[in-house]
Amino acid sequence: RRFLFRSAHPPQPQPYQLRCRLCKAEPADAAAPLIGFLTRHDLATLQEDTYVNDSVIEAYLGLLSKRWKDHATVVGLLRVSHFSTQFCTHLKAGPGSFQKIRFEGGRKVDLFGSGLDMIFIPVHCRGDHWVLAVVHLAARRLEVYDSLGGKHRETLTLLREYLRYRSAEEARRGYTVLDWLDRPDEELFLCPGPSQVPQQLGPDCGVLLCEFA
Repeated sequence: RRFLFRSAHPPQPQPYQLRCRLCKAEPADAAAPLIGFLTRHDLATLQEDTYVNDSVIEAYLGLLSKRWKDHATVVGLLRVSHFSTQFCTHLKAGPGSFQKIRFEGGRKVDLFGSGLDMIFIPVHCRGDHWVLAVVHLAARRLEVYDSLGGKHRETLTLLREYLRYRSAEEARRGYTVLDWLDRPDEELFLCPGPSQVPQQLGPDCGVLLCEFA
């Protein structure tokens, strides 16, 4: 099982690695953008028995966000946005990282003035597993959907602390705060069990994350 995260200093290919093992292309072709920012290698991770990589997940959630922005007048269409696939990795560095990740991914998500219903947050955990966290602004709840049935209380607690930080920051400017974050954990956190969430049969957690969204 192999999961790809881009590195600033990727290892140099050995002679027997001259072609991408997934898309069978030469290195330059495998890394060249093919659709938007997605490369041939990224798309090859959609093959059966392969872990979908972070770029594909980012692209899919980006399409959901774009759909709402392009069709904002459509009645009944959920108003959604998303944080990047790197957000929770930085979040787990602790409260000291909150200021740094406010503009995570170079893109500010307006939590307070845009009337959003939901914010989708892909969470990478345990080396090769993806789950979906959701800031459900309309329902005033924090949610996690895991195709392996995990509860992820630590992730939800960190997410609440980050949102409290952002809320306090906005309150100092006179904007509306997320006062519902002080509700008891049993009311604030929602982690549906295996009977309520489709469970994975192989390396399909990334696809299920997209399905949950």
